[in-house]
Amino acid sequence: GNTRLIRNVSIPIDIIGLLIVLILLFPKDLGGFEMSSLGLAYKMVFMQFIAVNIYLYHCTKLLKLSYINSLKFQLIIITVFSLCAFITKELSTYYIVSDLLQLFINFIVFSIAIVLFFIVFPKLLPINKNDIKYFINSLKF
Repeated sequence: GNTRLIRNVSIPIDIIGLLIVLILLFPKDLGGFEMSSLGLAYKMVFMQFIAVNIYLYHCTKLLKLSYINSLKFQLIIITVFSLCAFITKELSTYYIVSDLLQLFINFIVFSIAIVLFFIVFPKLLPINKNDIKYFINSLKF
């Protein structure tokens, strides 16, 4: 199968990831950024994005699908989710003092915002109206 592809992507990604970790974690006097856990989080998200898109490219080529359409969808979703998260966080930090309450309110507002987004733009989801009706009916007791 395609285990050769996974190996050929995973090994370079891991090596590059290690180098990025060193740069992000090393002290400034050694040429690093001293970013600690934040640096590890950035590295993980960045390298995962790169690896997944390499796999996605090969899968779309194998299935004869458009990689550009998949990439556009990915970027739209990342942008919308990030924007919703940023807005809910900023709104809650001005009005809510308790961290636990802020987390709960952020969760509720973010979830509602995402659901409303997909209600307004349903074509972004790979489902049809019958799927939505079935899901809503399965929620009823």
